[in-house]
Amino acid sequence: MDYIKALPRGDLLALLEIVHDASAAKTIEEYQGCFKRVKALVRFDAALSIFADKEAVDNSQPPAYYHYPLDFSDEFLHRYTHEGYFQKSPVFQATYRTWQLQHWRTVWSSGVYGKDLKSMHLAIDYGYCDGWSAAVNNSHGNAISYIAFCGGRIDNDKRTAGILRYLIPHFAESFKYIYQPHLLAHKANEKLQLTARELEILKWTEVGKTTWETSTILNRSERVIKWHLKNAKNKLDAVNRTHAVAIALRHGLLV
Repeated sequence: MDYIKALPRGDLLALLEIVHDASAAKTIEEYQGCFKRVKALVRFDAALSIFADKEAVDNSQPPAYYHYPLDFSDEFLHRYTHEGYFQKSPVFQATYRTWQLQHWRTVWSSGVYGKDLKSMHLAIDYGYCDGWSAAVNNSHGNAISYIAFCGGRIDNDKRTAGILRYLIPHFAESFKYIYQPHLLAHKANEKLQLTARELEILKWTEVGKTTWETSTILNRSERVIKWHLKNAKNKLDAVNRTHAVAIALRHGLLV
């Protein structure tokens, strides 16, 4: 969040507009369009979204849904998801075990998440020499969303990491509902009744304010702000504050 706030005003506005439009996307074409706009902020050649049942992933089955939103090779994608590369990949293992943004070459060189580098060689053969990936888990732990940005040359710096760390939960939430629209209808029938204070805090979180900054703005203690955020996350079935903002935006709660 701190790095996001340090972005030049033009980049910050572009980032927030992409988040808003991704959260409102109802078709895969609209979703793809948001990915293309990220190229103005981050260097990458191709991007991949996967939404899968956690049980299928644990049993090394192909992901339930996948799509290559921007310039991914059909042949590579089929091999990667159907020949066992996906689950065995050290990069996927790193994201799946930590639920943190991972830089591909850092993971490959560390050896911490496995020595099987066949997936690395496969990616390089198709021109995907480096990248960033992150996985988003729902709070029930029964489904995951996996998002990757990759290419021949990728920047490994705080700017790139900060932007992708902020964007990916929003893309993951959007992708999930595009491919399973019944989930959105089901959510709409549930009680997503956030209090005015919870919504207010989520709005400040959306624009990058920290807990301390929000407490100062609202003249409330950090403990109170954290308590409201925790309640909002529980109501929205979110795993962290950024995920909560993404869900709230998707359901039109932040206007």
